[in-house]
Amino acid sequence: MSIGFRDANTRTRNRVMRVLVSRDAQVAAFVFVTGIVWLGWNVSINGLGNPYYAAATQSALANPHNLFFGASDLSGGESIDKPPFTVWLTVPLVAVFGLGSFPVLLPSIIMGAGSASLAYFIARTYTSHVWALLSGILVLAVPVHVSMSRINNPDAPLVFFCTAAVLAVLRLKRLSTASLVTGFLLGLGILTKQLQALLIVPSLMAVMVLRFPEWKRLTRAVVGAALASVGPSLLWMVPVMATPAQNRPWVGGTKNNDLIDLTIGYNGIGRLSGAIDQGDIQVVGASGPTESSGSLTRLLTLNYAPELLGFLIVGVLGVILLSSHAARSRKTHAALAALCLWFAVGFIVFSFMEGGMHPYYLSFIAIPAALLGGWVIESIIKGRHTATAWRTALALGIATISILLVVWMSWFPPGWEYLAKLSFITGSVAVLGLFLPGRLRHSGRRITTMGLVFLLAVPAAGFDVATMTNPQDGTFFLSGPVPAVDSFHLDDARKRSVQSAAERNSDDLFTLIQHAKARKWAAITLGGEAAARYQLDTGVPVIALAGFNGADGFPSQGQLESWIAGGDVQYYIHRADVADSLPLSHRTLQMVDWITTHFSRTDVSGVAVYDLTEPLS
Repeated sequence: MSIGFRDANTRTRNRVMRVLVSRDAQVAAFVFVTGIVWLGWNVSINGLGNPYYAAATQSALANPHNLFFGASDLSGGESIDKPPFTVWLTVPLVAVFGLGSFPVLLPSIIMGAGSASLAYFIARTYTSHVWALLSGILVLAVPVHVSMSRINNPDAPLVFFCTAAVLAVLRLKRLSTASLVTGFLLGLGILTKQLQALLIVPSLMAVMVLRFPEWKRLTRAVVGAALASVGPSLLWMVPVMATPAQNRPWVGGTKNNDLIDLTIGYNGIGRLSGAIDQGDIQVVGASGPTESSGSLTRLLTLNYAPELLGFLIVGVLGVILLSSHAARSRKTHAALAALCLWFAVGFIVFSFMEGGMHPYYLSFIAIPAALLGGWVIESIIKGRHTATAWRTALALGIATISILLVVWMSWFPPGWEYLAKLSFITGSVAVLGLFLPGRLRHSGRRITTMGLVFLLAVPAAGFDVATMTNPQDGTFFLSGPVPAVDSFHLDDARKRSVQSAAERNSDDLFTLIQHAKARKWAAITLGGEAAARYQLDTGVPVIALAGFNGADGFPSQGQLESWIAGGDVQYYIHRADVADSLPLSHRTLQMVDWITTHFSRTDVSGVAVYDLTEPLS
């Protein structure tokens, strides 16, 4: 019996070693290490990244209660408006190294580099090592992938788990293993950002249908994946829902303290339908959310185009070309179908969703856009689409990319117009290369290939460098030179995000907060980002009035009055600019009005501070 056990161990060990020394593993490791170096370069410029999640990490280290529930404040009054999985990833490093850029941002860097490595393995299902390597490198060039891999948002982990799920359903051979692993990875995506993870489901279903066409096997695969997907989230959600409301933080992002409402509403259907009434988060010329601009051209506007640049158009082009592509095998067909659905579903949803559409959501389709771009480049050099109609489609696609780059670069400060001119010339030459006659056709394909690689990689690399050299540490991260656009257009640069929080903080204000004598919270203020910054800068509990956007149901007027009467909170910090930028509820406005008319005010470094222990006589 023991001999058989040892033999099994030996076979397993040999199999693992063969995988580790394989060329695929070596190339994937190269992509990963390259990604770590590239994405991690100068990352300290971003400070603690998103202060909202950094403050939750700070709170998680205070006690296990805050850790499990994802409390946004040190006293555990309200949770963040996402499951705390992203926070959990940062806690071990922060516990060892302290609260700083490296431990807070490293998990996202690892996830971003890991996604590129997984993308390489996906590409290997339909192409060679060389072209798969190109695809992996292209992933690392997509501006939004770079920017979201350098901040502690849930987006980098979400993309990683969705990419891993697609790879698992493509590559794992056994039906039971493929379905369970795929479902579990999808479940981790749900635990990261709730229902947004379900956007990958059409891709997973397409692969299952193509890999397991017999209805009995398909049914087993779907049921197994579905059951496995609910496991990770239920392990957290069930204890949260079973805990009495008075014994846990208020569920952030809700008016009714209901985790199901958070899942389906704020982080689910409400985002699509507009029930979460925030509209677009505009970049230029707006101080907050504006009316939704949902349309097929939304992603080409200044608010969104810098996130993907030419990868958006080449993704669309790849979907069109693949409609006529005859796959060599079922696995190849499944992989390419998965990429098309992944990109198409994301493109449609992000083009038309009505509630709270942020530019960085496009990181979800960065992987398929880059992989489709790699496939289009390979198709050109290998002459897969030689018919006049398809060459015309390729020419139109490349011309569109070059023309749009000219338009997009005109939005930015002086200097970027040179890249616009170079892109236009390169695009023109690339288009001509498609129509060279006779013996020159092969050379023409090479010219077109190099031109398209330039149009995708060079502008993206320029934007990546701008991202890496422009400090951003807010809740609405942007790719490329976009933050400079505000100044270029003579707009207030602080209007680029919904809330710019505590940028006018001073030592006097910090000292005042730190010496508060309240039992639970030193201060309460509007805006989750503002509260997080005050807490991070002072090290004492600060809570947001009515949650991140000032529209939650916590605290109620009665609870607020009870806090004040019981000495639980001492100061209310009022920033008019933050208040004007938030979609405050009527109830929140009433509480603000009540505070400002019933308590004494002191101006500290230009910030209005109300002492809640000193009512007006």
